[in-house]
Amino acid sequence: MECYGNPMLPDERSDSVVIDIENKLSQIHRISAECFIFRIRDQVRKVNEKAYTPEVVAIGPYHHKNSCLQPMEGNKLQYLKLFLQKNKEFSVGRLVKAMRMMEGKARRCYEQPVDLSEDEFVEMMLLDSCFVVELFRRFHSKEEGDCNDPVFIMESIRSSIRRDMVLFENQLPFFVLQAYFDMTKIGDEPNVNLTHMALEFIGHVFPSPDCSPTFPPPLDYEANHLLGLLYNSLIPSIPEQKLKIGRTNIRELIDCSTELQEKGVKFKAANVSSLLNIRFENGVMEVPPLIIDNYTETVFQNLIAYERHCPDGNPRYVSDYIAVMDCLINSTEDVELLRKHGIVENWLSDDQAITNIFNRPADNFIAFGNDCIYAGLFNNVNEYCLRPGTQFKAQWDKWMANLLDNYFNSPWALISLLAATILLALTVAQTLTTEGMSRLCASSSLCFSYEQVDEPSCEGALLHNLLSVRLDIL
Repeated sequence: MECYGNPMLPDERSDSVVIDIENKLSQIHRISAECFIFRIRDQVRKVNEKAYTPEVVAIGPYHHKNSCLQPMEGNKLQYLKLFLQKNKEFSVGRLVKAMRMMEGKARRCYEQPVDLSEDEFVEMMLLDSCFVVELFRRFHSKEEGDCNDPVFIMESIRSSIRRDMVLFENQLPFFVLQAYFDMTKIGDEPNVNLTHMALEFIGHVFPSPDCSPTFPPPLDYEANHLLGLLYNSLIPSIPEQKLKIGRTNIRELIDCSTELQEKGVKFKAANVSSLLNIRFENGVMEVPPLIIDNYTETVFQNLIAYERHCPDGNPRYVSDYIAVMDCLINSTEDVELLRKHGIVENWLSDDQAITNIFNRPADNFIAFGNDCIYAGLFNNVNEYCLRPGTQFKAQWDKWMANLLDNYFNSPWALISLLAATILLALTVAQTLTTEGMSRLCASSSLCFSYEQVDEPSCEGALLHNLLSVRLDIL
């Protein structure tokens, strides 16, 4: 038994408490500085365990022994077999030798002890890296693959695999994937970049083409794993300049979208490449479009988990973005408003499902901090809503909109108003003319009778009758 601290004295060796503590110390897994693949904390997992659990494929050791994921292990072997059949210069022994050289370094990347022997770990690395890279190659080259390959027969399977590849716990070190890719390059792909191919595939977890990750990521970026690559692709190269957002203190949160609209704020779908680029200028809030499907919540939760394990002081881009959307969406009316302006596209069952995503308990997502990257935007929005005349103008616009929607929603309503206005004008003119003539007769003692003056002309009576008939028809 290894002794921690100074050597034990003879009488200490027989102390049961000392022995028990020494045994426990020897069993502690020493976390390496190279560790970057972590486990989800229990208090986070319990809120939505499904969001962190693979559906069809295990990548890496944490879920390797999950019995529900074993059917895909056969597909991994099939991918390796097809690769070896097409590339006779490679052998299983050559690939295993390369993986065995990285076994120790790869094992140190995981936070928790890996319950696999050295041989089992090497086999897992080879099959998983082969499956991932060969899938990227097929998708990049639009290769149809084997007719018995469910990945290319069914889009639903491919979508589930894409979702599983960006789970926080379901990762291989990127250097393992890169080593396999470099070792197995074939002649016609000298200029193909693994990070580009990877983002071509996993980038579709955000279905909107305008908000897909930027290709390629910065040239000097080294991804730790696929989730880190996806995260980096969402962040602009020069975030403070491109997002036009400052990091300052939040004085007050913003209202939901329907309340902001009532206060004069207009909404517009932003035509930008970054999903995070929310802007506010001249009373208009521009928000990049977002398609929300069955996997959107899972992707965001795993990106936030990744952020939580980044070094302190780094901006929490995705967490702050989710918190902004949480402010804007409080009800189905808010979702309807954002859909109307092309900001949200709902691929779920109803608008309530979107509301539920962004109104999860605080344990699941994250609360604002004083270093929120959208703090400047929040303060500008609140200052705009408090400007003199802003609320009156918003109320006036609301009244006019209600008037047009409720009373002038057809051409006939406008014609009726015009006819009624003309009739009213003629009536007023007739009344004024009659009173004027009566006073003139009284003052000048003319011999015209009052009955003659009071009787409307034939032309006036005819117009009056025609307008009355027209209004009755309408």
